[in-house]
Amino acid sequence: PPTFYGVERNSIENIILPATWWENGAAISGQYSNGLSWDFAIHSGLEVPSAGGSTYRIRSGRQKSSNAAAEDLAYTGRVQFSGIPGLQLAASYQHQSDLSQMSGDGLDDANLLSAHAIYNNGGFQFRALWAEWDIDGSLVKAAGADDQSGWYLEPSYRFETPHIDLFQDMGIYTRFENVEGFRSQDQFEQWEVGMNFWPTDNVVFKIDYRDRDHDLTGASGRDFKAIDLGVGFQF
Repeated sequence: PPTFYGVERNSIENIILPATWWENGAAISGQYSNGLSWDFAIHSGLEVPSAGGSTYRIRSGRQKSSNAAAEDLAYTGRVQFSGIPGLQLAASYQHQSDLSQMSGDGLDDANLLSAHAIYNNGGFQFRALWAEWDIDGSLVKAAGADDQSGWYLEPSYRFETPHIDLFQDMGIYTRFENVEGFRSQDQFEQWEVGMNFWPTDNVVFKIDYRDRDHDLTGASGRDFKAIDLGVGFQF
């Protein structure tokens, strides 16, 4: 969609935070005049596999809301501060008493911590995100999948040149990501640079260059350099 830079969504919001991620539940929130706000929700949780080809892969735990297993609910809280013009800071915490929704499988409770910062000044924007899972259970610990985390930094600039049609709807960015998922292909560092062009608010053309290096020697064959082209729209 036209809401983020890059043809592919950043890897943190794919491997560690399994966007797009929806749940059934109920929430309350509060907001204050000084820019501080909070949210608290009780909702269905993930159903992360404890066996098979997607074992301990967070993204594979997403459920369809109408058919979600919800014997073990999840609890999420967030605080956010936006009292300084152009700045947004937020942190969140989630707890789920059984990440697999199945007792006795060596995959038990899990805690997710995350924090992000967004700063805007004219056409310049800087985004930073960090997220980490701390998962309990005898087998998930033995497999080394109990700690999964990632972070990225992304400066960008959207041109503000109303008298030059070519540049007024164009933005450039660069991003560095560090991902430590469970699977060997989900443990890597990646540099990315690219450009978005918006002919209208709801349509975008994208091009980027990515350079990915995996952490583990056994996954070095997955290292790549790539140019991506994309078009997106929302309605």
